[in-house]
Amino acid sequence: MSDQAIEWFVRLNSGERREIDTQEFEHWLALSHAHRRAFERVEEMWGEMDVLKRASLPELDQAIACWERRDLSAKEAKPTNLFSSFRLQLAMAAMVVVIIAGAWFWNSFQAITMSYQTAPGEQKTITLADGSMIEINTNTSITVKMSARSRKVILSKGEAFFTVAHEKRRPFEVTAGRGTIRALGTRFNVYKRVGGVAVSVIEGSVRVCTKADYGVTTEVHEEVLKQGRQLSYTQSGAISSLGAVNIKEVSAWREGKLIFDEMPLAEVIQEVNRYRTGQIRITDLNLKDLKVSGVFKSDDLDSILRAIEQVLPVKARRVSEELVMLEHWESS
Repeated sequence: MSDQAIEWFVRLNSGERREIDTQEFEHWLALSHAHRRAFERVEEMWGEMDVLKRASLPELDQAIACWERRDLSAKEAKPTNLFSSFRLQLAMAAMVVVIIAGAWFWNSFQAITMSYQTAPGEQKTITLADGSMIEINTNTSITVKMSARSRKVILSKGEAFFTVAHEKRRPFEVTAGRGTIRALGTRFNVYKRVGGVAVSVIEGSVRVCTKADYGVTTEVHEEVLKQGRQLSYTQSGAISSLGAVNIKEVSAWREGKLIFDEMPLAEVIQEVNRYRTGQIRITDLNLKDLKVSGVFKSDDLDSILRAIEQVLPVKARRVSEELVMLEHWESS
């Protein structure tokens, strides 16, 4: 934003605009595309002054009030050229203060927004400007919003592991479903699945706040989780479980592993499907609660199917490259 752009904005809105001013302004705009961009930016900042006017900045009140009253419009006796010029300079100075202060105020709230996605079977790690790290698991979508006053992450779907750089004056929050997780200097995992959200603390602590919707009423739940603890809440925001966490199991995906400990087959298949472009489906409802245990590689999903066939009365039938059906199988 250039001083010339601010000067032109003041002159054109001062109430003393002349035809020659318009002609000179059009010539100035035509000289450079950068001039046009700078002037548009000044107009944008002035349009955003509503935010600044609501702020507690009394030292700017007089300058803004003066401009809005159009004190330069010479509604009273026409001033001398010298006096008019002096008042124009004062107004320009006030405008510079207001726009620059407004830019600072506005930018302190403006957030730089970045979005990241992973495809089935893909994982990635990103490092934020503050030094925090986010490890993103398969089939996951997040949005990161960084500003001078806050650090926010929206987990739309999937799973992510957070290693947060401590900044006392700029909180780090993760929103997933109807809950918000605020880091208190920590490493933690957040998994948003169909049934709700699971928050697991590996190191340090977090504060989890949910707004539960019970139809007729809503209720806020808040819980501080420390190292080795896990909390789950439903899609409606109600706390569904609270207890110890199996850190190795929760963190296994970061090492390319899937660990199942007496997990129902339906949940195992749900996990496996996250890593596949195709789908595995269970045809017999009686198979869904069968328990599965084991450690598997996330990049060798066929080995999971082979293991399931060996220990459970299940047969994997490949319908196509994209679809596998799990059926009940009785050995002869």
